[in-house]
Amino acid sequence: PAEGDHPPKHTLWEKPFGYADYRALCKRHGLKSIQVFNILQDSPEKSARRLAGLLRDGMRPMAIELGNENDCKGQQSPEIQTPEAYLEKAKRVVAALKEVDPTIRCAVNTGHERITEYHWAKALLKEHFYDAVVIHPYAFQGMKPPSGVTPFLAAGMLNAYARLGQYFEDYRALFGKTPLWV
Repeated sequence: PAEGDHPPKHTLWEKPFGYADYRALCKRHGLKSIQVFNILQDSPEKSARRLAGLLRDGMRPMAIELGNENDCKGQQSPEIQTPEAYLEKAKRVVAALKEVDPTIRCAVNTGHERITEYHWAKALLKEHFYDAVVIHPYAFQGMKPPSGVTPFLAAGMLNAYARLGQYFEDYRALFGKTPLWV
């Protein structure tokens, strides 16, 4: 191999990359992160213990995202299958997190397609216990581009900017000045 062309020290195939490795990596490079807490499965108490552990380890997150795409049916738990159930649980989690660190910023998440018509987003509008809203826009959602770079794929890549702009316009129409995290 050429000089400097060597495999990384940690790979999924050679050694698991666990929390201690993550903590060392962040400390070595001065990294900060937004943590995603699994509120679909974890209790408010467990979430509070997780935050306390991060703080104890000197790993204060910039913010907490309350779950990942909880509106997607395939990612829901038996406990949380509606926006109302998500919000009820998220409120309890935020209260528990704020007991550990009153300054921690927490964000709820919503869908990203036709947000102005989306029942999940409309339910979030009724609440104000969160600091921000998260969306995960996908440029190629619903598209099945052929392999290789083709005119179709290139047009889809350029269209991503227009779609992202529309997501932001839709978001602002509903949530006004509430911070948006992407």
